[in-house]
Amino acid sequence: MVFSAGLGTRLGKLTASKPKALVEINGDPLLKITLLSLKKAGINKVVINVHHFSNQIISFLRQNNYFDLEIIISDETPMLLDTGGGLLKALPHFKDDESVLIHNVDIVSNQDLNLFFDQFLKSEADAFLAVRQRESSRKLLFNQNMSLCGWNNQKNGEFKWVKTMQNDYLAFAFSGIHIIKPPIFDKFPIQKCSITDLYLELAKKNVIKAYKDENNYWYDLGKAEDLIMCEKEIKSYGNNF
Repeated sequence: MVFSAGLGTRLGKLTASKPKALVEINGDPLLKITLLSLKKAGINKVVINVHHFSNQIISFLRQNNYFDLEIIISDETPMLLDTGGGLLKALPHFKDDESVLIHNVDIVSNQDLNLFFDQFLKSEADAFLAVRQRESSRKLLFNQNMSLCGWNNQKNGEFKWVKTMQNDYLAFAFSGIHIIKPPIFDKFPIQKCSITDLYLELAKKNVIKAYKDENNYWYDLGKAEDLIMCEKEIKSYGNNF
């Protein structure tokens, strides 16, 4: 699944007349970069959620013959549901025995998705979250077994714990790429909510684990200055999306 329904407000004028998914990096729209990365990993069925300028995303997919993928649109045009709600709305498109890889459209990296999936299978986790050691005001907290135990907002000092407060934890920033087993979300009604809050609730009874991402490059293209930096640096890697 590709999360591409966001408003992209931090990108200012770049998203005033088009969705963030169609903002370009060196001439390539973010949605194209993400879909080609998934296709390269052998994925052939993709659910894409849409909201902001959703008609442009649908037209773009048609014009490119859906990149020869089976693409299903999860339409949030009437109401933006945030990351958690977007996933909950899309659940009917997934089979219970399928593992689903979720990728934010504004994340560009050279993550080896096949290796990521192999490690997910070995972990026997119900959800597997790619994380990095990087600057971020919000961190996911994991115990020594790399199981999710909490969340921290480093700006205001707020903590959310899965069960009880812990002192011996590891803090990582979420990379916006994760794998889930869909049935663990069945008990939640469709509502606007954060995927982080869902994971914290699920971690009380399910196995939510971290995968430490140490790839060469990773960009969260939420701001215009991030796009400029990415365009310059990505050329050194040959644009091998």
